[in-house]
Amino acid sequence: MRILVISQYWEPENGVPQRRWAWLAEVLRANGHEVAVVAPPPHYPTGVLDKNWTPVSSELGAHGERIFRSNFRPHGRGISDRVISQAYIAASTLRKAVGIIRRRDFVPDVVIGTVPAIPSAIVARIIATFSNAGLLIDLRDAWPELLHNSSEWNSSLHKEKSWKDLIKQVIKIPVIHATSVAMTSALQKSSGVIVTAADLEVPNEHRFIIRNVFPSPALKDFRIDRQTLHEEGSLRILYGGTLGRAQDLDNAIVAFQLLQAVAPRSEMHIVGGGVAKKSLQQFCEHHQLNVKFYERAPLEEMKKHYEWADTALVHLANWPALAKAVPSKTYELMEIGIHISGVVNGEAEAIISELDAGATAAPGVPEELAAVWMHILAHGLNHSPAKARSWIQHQRSNVAVEQLLSAIELANRSS
Repeated sequence: MRILVISQYWEPENGVPQRRWAWLAEVLRANGHEVAVVAPPPHYPTGVLDKNWTPVSSELGAHGERIFRSNFRPHGRGISDRVISQAYIAASTLRKAVGIIRRRDFVPDVVIGTVPAIPSAIVARIIATFSNAGLLIDLRDAWPELLHNSSEWNSSLHKEKSWKDLIKQVIKIPVIHATSVAMTSALQKSSGVIVTAADLEVPNEHRFIIRNVFPSPALKDFRIDRQTLHEEGSLRILYGGTLGRAQDLDNAIVAFQLLQAVAPRSEMHIVGGGVAKKSLQQFCEHHQLNVKFYERAPLEEMKKHYEWADTALVHLANWPALAKAVPSKTYELMEIGIHISGVVNGEAEAIISELDAGATAAPGVPEELAAVWMHILAHGLNHSPAKARSWIQHQRSNVAVEQLLSAIELANRSS
């Protein structure tokens, strides 16, 4: 079959959506399918065009997929600027895809829209209708439910609201409603929906679970499996990832403040970037916490941070929609074999607990997370790396492949 993927994130960018689809494209190619994608030029995570990229209209990807490049609008970190950029890219993607199909450069049997970004699902639906192809939506998070938490998106940034913010809030309400309606319609009209967690419910009877268990070549055969602390009486805590709205790392910093009062030699390292980084740094400096911040690092460089740590954080905000999500970092840490401190609800909490991958605390309750860390100091790490790793490998090699191929077959029959 000929499969056209609509995405706003693709290699050579390096992020969760990009690595997920590098893996899925390879699976599809290995099973005899042709894969093409329409995506903007590489710009993640900075929001500006990668200076090392040579402008081309199409190219061959690392896994044999054909990549057709849409136009691109640079953006900053603000939500409004990102939305405008995504809308611009979506319009360009639609023009590019229609042109490809009309010229018969690539006429798809199945179209897949990947979310994020939300406009990709809407554009994919239009393209599937135009080309009489089956439609699949790859829903990586709890959209459109996350839209209902929009009032909390900036709560972790500690910004004073101005009259401009109030105007934006008024404008945002009908925009979010229209986006939610369009997104729900795309999900309902698709042949099937691919989700990343079993708890993600969708308005479609055909649901396929493909977890974010993509392999990380940079971490191949890299294992920690540590069962004892580096130093008795102190705990080394690592957070590596986005310092953003949905992570609510204020909670972890307050928990660490409580821990440091009891175990003053404990340390925390935070590796990554995001809109909340500045406020987190200011809090740590003001309260003289043993927290060090590092710039975002590629996976190869993360090895030294993993080797340093006793436990690694997986942390989400206390939003209802996030209780239905499992951060992809959870699977990476499970495969490495490092102890996880999970500040999560729902399915993510169940996976960590049932597979003995670490310990968990409820989001938004720093005292509970501090208690988890104090328990580790008193009783050790107590996790089972082999058990979690075996589950990951089964999901990747068997469950995910079966689900993906079943989704493609269903979409093709529905076209």
